[in-house]
Amino acid sequence: MHNSVPPQKRKGQRKGEAETGREREGGRGSGQEGQSVHKEGRVQLTSSPKGVYINRHVRRPSKGCKLLSYAFSFRLLLCHSRGSLVHVGILMVFCRDQMHIPRPDVFDFEGITMIHYFTDNWEKVQNFQARPNDILIATYPKAGTTWVSYILDLLYFGQQSPERQSSLPIYERVPFLEFAVPVIPPGTELADKLQTSPRLIKTHLPVQLVPKSFWEQNCRVVYVGRNAKDNAVSYFHFDRMNSVQPEPGDWNGYIEKFMAGNTVFGPWYDHVIGWWEKKKSYSNLLYLFFEDLVEDTGRELEHLCSFLGLSTPIEERERIREGVQFDAMKKNPMANYSTIPVMDFKISPFMRKGKVGDWKNHFTVAQNETFDQHYKRWMKDTTLTFRTEL
Repeated sequence: MHNSVPPQKRKGQRKGEAETGREREGGRGSGQEGQSVHKEGRVQLTSSPKGVYINRHVRRPSKGCKLLSYAFSFRLLLCHSRGSLVHVGILMVFCRDQMHIPRPDVFDFEGITMIHYFTDNWEKVQNFQARPNDILIATYPKAGTTWVSYILDLLYFGQQSPERQSSLPIYERVPFLEFAVPVIPPGTELADKLQTSPRLIKTHLPVQLVPKSFWEQNCRVVYVGRNAKDNAVSYFHFDRMNSVQPEPGDWNGYIEKFMAGNTVFGPWYDHVIGWWEKKKSYSNLLYLFFEDLVEDTGRELEHLCSFLGLSTPIEERERIREGVQFDAMKKNPMANYSTIPVMDFKISPFMRKGKVGDWKNHFTVAQNETFDQHYKRWMKDTTLTFRTEL
């Protein structure tokens, strides 16, 4: 597990890295309120609308990327973002211009393709203590995780804690359990610190690797499946813009890799079928489909409320339905992951299209025929079916 640099000086810390008393006072009374400056490796936030004064030295990174200093500067970004989104933008430019994160290599882990960002904290993931009222949101990557996370957060806390919607990004409200990268605390740590009840927690783990405490505590689980073709396209563009994911290469090679099950978190087929089979023996699991959510979000909201035992008024459900439409979420900095500097929105946005059938813009005729044959072989023994168009 990677740790960011804490405010106080650590053992072995280089001279000049710790905050000095002079630096702590440096922003006060300077007459430069609200300014953010980066020069010679120093980040200075002299004030925020709430009167927060921060002065820090951030090590100028080398070409190989000092991940420790990267994490430190991003923690400051998150801290200050509560006061001003303007400063988020300034620090984002600093981080992206100055930092380079090497893409990880893939390796076999427990029978599936993985990267170290999802296994570095593995012992704590497997020993995670779920609570009876926890709600686990499970999906294969790029199958509607953020969408359903946001819906559930609004259902439970939209009225109770409306300030969350403008002050906390979705990845803090709904921690990613197995995620362990330097730029944010590990998912297990974020989940343990949640003050909300129920806790909303997300995972991309295949069903066999989910921490056993979720089953022992009989937690409610919401799984979202998405048709393989659109899922592959969305995952490809996500890998292109996310530097903590492996290098995807071109589309021709990527679709071959997807069919072979060599994308992170393993074969799509095993993932969706594994959770579908779990549904037969675990009654507290709701299996949703991305295509159904696109077709009629209001109807699927009703299904969610029924499963969760929520008596949400019709007018509130309608407000939530409007708030979670794709265009609204894509513009929302607390939902669109634009505050994560490891994602390059110049390549592709985190929320790209959110449609059913976009695969037609990527698959060649030959690729589609090959994929269909491969799909039939993998899915011939299951009752699970998906729609590839509406």
